[in-house]
Amino acid sequence: MQEDYIMNSVELDQQFIDEQSDSYMSDEEREYWIDLEESHEEEEEVEIEPCDDVLVDDLINLCFCQPTQVELEERRIAEEKIQEKAKRLEEVKRVKQNKLPPDNLYSKWTKEQVNKLANHFNRGIK
Repeated sequence: MQEDYIMNSVELDQQFIDEQSDSYMSDEEREYWIDLEESHEEEEEVEIEPCDDVLVDDLINLCFCQPTQVELEERRIAEEKIQEKAKRLEEVKRVKQNKLPPDNLYSKWTKEQVNKLANHFNRGIK
């Protein structure tokens, strides 16, 4: 089952303008505008070659809104700290999971304490 796409007002306006402008254009003009639109869509991102001079490289990076060397180093250090903290938390979690209670846990309790605890829980059961 195929549903019909309902165009919004902006798309309808654009379609109307395109149809009207096409009726007044020659084939060559139409091809020119189509090629121009396609070239804007296919613009490639400019790659900046790194420079040997850090200050010049940072200046170029700032001009093109790219991270500077200092920012990249700060990010790397922050990521390393996050990874180290995650490792430590994982180790603590593993140690806590593997920790067993002492063998003589109940031997420290006296019979009186055990009876007192049993009576406490048995009061509601009659």
